[in-house]
Amino acid sequence: EYGKLDALVNNAAICFNDPTLYGKASHVPFQQQARVTVDTNYYGTLRVTQAMLPLLRASASPRLVNVASSAGRLRGSRRVQEAFTSQGLDVPQLSALMEEFVRDVEGGVHIDRGWPNTCYGVSKCGLIALTRVLAGEEKSL
Repeated sequence: EYGKLDALVNNAAICFNDPTLYGKASHVPFQQQARVTVDTNYYGTLRVTQAMLPLLRASASPRLVNVASSAGRLRGSRRVQEAFTSQGLDVPQLSALMEEFVRDVEGGVHIDRGWPNTCYGVSKCGLIALTRVLAGEEKSL
């Protein structure tokens, strides 16, 4: 009806097996956590943002706020860190990086490939990188 969106706040998140946050939780094997966590915390935010971008662009002063976490601090091997911080990083490359993490976790080789041992942390690191990429692509936000 209004044809624009002035602000979008993305705060989607899922975190498995952390009793300090949620009390007693049933155990979900690590290899099964990666897909759900990355789909929710990274892709969920990406999809909502992409869907809302036309409405944000129509606003005179749009704002995009992505709620991340200190758990998303940059960790892992030098290769992983450089991939997340590459100046030329774009959404397709970042999404490919997130898919690589999921595949490596599901294959049980994520540690050997230099990833940190946290699905939540990597998903939030991806979200932080996504925020940086979008800030570069969408100057008005």
